[in-house]
Parts: sequence; structure tokens; C-alpha cells
Amino acid sequence: MFWLFLACTIGSSGPASTHSRSAEEAEKMGTVAKNAGALSNAARELEAASAAARQRIANGANPAMEADKLEEIMQRIEEIEAQIQAENKALVKRIGQPQSTEETRE
Repeated sequence: MFWLFLACTIGSSGPASTHSRSAEEAEKMGTVAKNAGALSNAARELEAASAAARQRIANGANPAMEADKLEEIMQRIEEIEAQIQAENKALVKRIGQPQSTEETRE
């Protein structure tokens, strides 16, 4: 347990230095977080649009037109999901690479 605490205290405690690998990774993860937020928002939009479409169809709206509106949202969701998957694959590939930097070398 002591070694775990010691390991947690070694290294810089401030933010990552500019242009460091840590700063670059933080920026990339920020992009992933934005895409995840956009995906969540689109999912909520689809849920609301679906409920509204059901109501409009019950009131006599054209089901095909309502389905087209929902399809547009679903295509946007699929595009965002594909971006997130690509970012995840790139992350997994980067994790497999050596992470040695000047800061971690002794």
C-alpha cells in the first residue's frame, strides 16, 4: 500500500506542460467528450422527436414524412458514433505505443 501512495505522489502536480504528450492527449479526450455530449443531445432529440411524431401521426400527419425527420436525426447519431469509434480506435493504438518521455526517464 505504501508503494501505491508513493507512486501517486511522484511527478508534477500541475497541469501538463504545453505541447507535451499529456497535453495532446487531454486535448484529444476533450474532443471525445464533446462528441459524447453531442451524441447524448442527439439521442434526447430523437426521443423527443419520436414522441412528437407519434402525436402528429395520431392527429393525421403523414407517417412517411415523420419517419424521414427521424431518419435525419438517426443518421446524425450514426455519424457522431462513427467519429467516437474512430477516436477510440486511435486511442487504443496510441496506448500500445511506448509512452517514454523526458519527464519519465531517469
